[in-house]
Amino acid sequence: MKKRIAALLTIAAVLALLAIPAAAVVDKSDSFYVADYADVLSTTTEQEIISTNGSLENDCDGAQIVVVTVQYLDGLTSEEYAGQLFNDWGVGSATENNGILLLLATGEGKAWLTTGAGITGSLTDSTVETYLNKYFWDDFDDGDYDTAVTNLFNALVKWYDSYYGTSVSGSQQSGSADNGYYNNGYDGY
Repeated sequence: MKKRIAALLTIAAVLALLAIPAAAVVDKSDSFYVADYADVLSTTTEQEIISTNGSLENDCDGAQIVVVTVQYLDGLTSEEYAGQLFNDWGVGSATENNGILLLLATGEGKAWLTTGAGITGSLTDSTVETYLNKYFWDDFDDGDYDTAVTNLFNALVKWYDSYYGTSVSGSQQSGSADNGYYNNGYDGY
């Protein structure tokens, strides 16, 4: 009986994933690390994200922090949208599963942070919630998306530094912060 229930739950989960429209999410950008489809990030912020990710990949076992902005989620929840992007784009090292994807849906006032299963033991739900509350939500709620992304991005890079014992954040020019697919997010209020 337990095997049948488990099988039915597995089938239901697969069907739920198939029900998410594949075309609903945006395509990868040319730079991959940042896709500013809502046009809310400065060129400086985009360049910092791109250049820092090169160091992250080299120094932190292929880790990546991808930032995607859209205006609307096209009927998906922020968790579904971010999860589909994370999986479709292959964020982070395939062997380490250590990527992070930050999604902003500016027209809906929503955001989501998704992390790879390889780092969820250290970058827990409560840690993500703390980072979002400390570095992101106030600026996001004020419509200052560029500052919200910059502050959270810098904090996450410092988290990677602590986790891997590196100094990627030391090469960044601005910002300050504390040191399989998994939905490790917090969707606001």
